[in-house]
Amino acid sequence: IATVGGESGKKGRGASKTRAASAERVFSERLYCASCGIGYEELDPRLFSFNSPQGACPDCDGIGTVPSFESDLIVGDPARPVGSALAAALEPFGASARRLVKETAARYRINLTRPFGKLTKKQQEALLHGDGSAGIIAFLQQQLEDDEANVSLLAPFMNERACPSCHGRRLLPRARAVRVDGQAIWEVTAQSVAAARKDWMSRHFDGRDAAIAVNVVKEIVPRLQFLEQVGLSYLTLDRRADTLSGGEAQRIR
Repeated sequence: IATVGGESGKKGRGASKTRAASAERVFSERLYCASCGIGYEELDPRLFSFNSPQGACPDCDGIGTVPSFESDLIVGDPARPVGSALAAALEPFGASARRLVKETAARYRINLTRPFGKLTKKQQEALLHGDGSAGIIAFLQQQLEDDEANVSLLAPFMNERACPSCHGRRLLPRARAVRVDGQAIWEVTAQSVAAARKDWMSRHFDGRDAAIAVNVVKEIVPRLQFLEQVGLSYLTLDRRADTLSGGEAQRIR
C-alpha cells in the first residue's frame, strides 16, 4: 500500500496497517471489522432468503413468528375457580401439573376454589409465571419441548407472536445488516407492491453501483409491474402466502 508522508506495513491475517501523519487506518482483505472483531463470509443470494438455512433466523426458522403461551387462553373464564380455570391446560399432564399448582397455592395461600379473577396480581403472576421456580407457562413450554406430540394438546393455549430475535423480519442478523442505497432488504419488502415499484423506478446509482444494479433492477421492476397489472398493488412484499385469499393466490400464479 502506497502512502504519502507516512509508512505502511502488513498486520497479518489478511490485513494491512497504514499510518499517515498521526492517523492510523487498518485495511482488511476480508469482510472484517478490526474495531468490533466481527467477520462475515462473502455475501451470497441465499443469505437473503428466509427459506434458506444460510439466511433464515435460527430462532424461528425463517417464519418470523414463534408460538407463545397466552395467559388469557390458559385461564379461559376468570370467573371460574382457579382449579377449574387451569384444568383444561394442565389435566393432560397429570400429577406433576397438579403438584405444581398445589405447591404454588400453598406458598401464596391461594384458595383453589376462589375465582381466578379474584386473586391478587401477585398470586396470578406466581401461578402463571413462577416465583423463582417454574410457573404454569414455563411448565407447559417444557412439555412442548419434551414431546412434539403435545403440540395438538397445547395449540389452543398459544398464539403466534413476532420472533423476539428477528422481530418478525425472518432473517439472521448478517442479512438484516446489509443495506442497498441505505435500505435493508426487510425495509424494502415491508413496502406495498405499488410503493416498491415507484421506489425502484426512481432509484439512481452511479459508477460501480450502477453497473451492478442495472440487471437487478431490470428483474425487479417488471415483476412489480405485473403484480400491479393483476390488481395486487396493495399487497406488501413480505405478505405470507398462507394469508392470501384464493383469488389473490390465483392471480399471483
